[in-house]
Amino acid sequence: MLAVTARACLAIGLFTGYGIASRIAETTASRQTDSSSASASSQASAADRSGSKPDAEQELPQDPALDEMKLVLIGLLNTLDTAIARLQEGTDNFAAQLDTHRNELKRTLTLNDLKHLGAELVHQVETMYSTNAQYREQLEEANTLVRKQQHDLETLQLKTGTDFLTNVANRSAYNEHMIEMMDITRRYENVFPLVVLDIDHFKKVNDSHGHSAGDSVLRDVAKVLSDCSRASDFLARYGGEEFVYILPETKSEQAALIGEKFRKLIEAATFKHADSEIPVTISCGVATVIPGDETSEELFARADAALYKAKERGRNRIEISESETP
Repeated sequence: MLAVTARACLAIGLFTGYGIASRIAETTASRQTDSSSASASSQASAADRSGSKPDAEQELPQDPALDEMKLVLIGLLNTLDTAIARLQEGTDNFAAQLDTHRNELKRTLTLNDLKHLGAELVHQVETMYSTNAQYREQLEEANTLVRKQQHDLETLQLKTGTDFLTNVANRSAYNEHMIEMMDITRRYENVFPLVVLDIDHFKKVNDSHGHSAGDSVLRDVAKVLSDCSRASDFLARYGGEEFVYILPETKSEQAALIGEKFRKLIEAATFKHADSEIPVTISCGVATVIPGDETSEELFARADAALYKAKERGRNRIEISESETP
């Protein structure tokens, strides 16, 4: 089914010129391979550490949002399969007619036979153009439905609190967690630092290796960060190539050391896509919440400003918010 879906996406991309379908086709194969190997590796290591069965053998709690997500994905696959089936049917019919005419030309034909065959070919070419116009209209409708279903998936992603691509928490989950942390700070004056991490020169990765390579790098970076995170900490993908990391009851200096550990691990890691090895580094900005009237937006702005400073000073480094440095 997934192989047919990839072909369907390519067909929609060719007929409509929209980036959504071609983007899905470009990344389908690599995501299957990357996801399978990453899942097998993470399950095996988790089983070794805890002695428990891999996730595939455990009963997981049912989430209504996930069930709804499954229905949307099934609808998406059915839409694409229907579109490619219509296209394939028309192509097969036209190819069969051309084979018939080739066989006719192998026989001895009169001048009238040739005139009749020529007229038939002209008629079939005109029919093909008319049919293709119908297919383009049908594929345009399918593409519109695909875009709607992708929007539905994005809405469901917010409900689940997980980023589909990287499998870490998403921005919606981060916002909810930050509300809880700020509430604890106001009540008990417990401070915590926020680290904003950004992949350096990420646009160059997409431009040089393609968006599927960029997706692969995002997944791998998220896995490195997740694997070395403390159980009490909170990691999320904020958006694009940017991640956020919350460390409860931790000082800025300690948070900077943890960020430095992340930086070294990313720099030393090997990131591969297809036959290419992609060098990856990250920059980090650290800010600790100020008890009192500071909002989560103001905290993020200070951490983001520190990140910007790290970028200005050459990237692949950590900076602490100026309000916390002597």
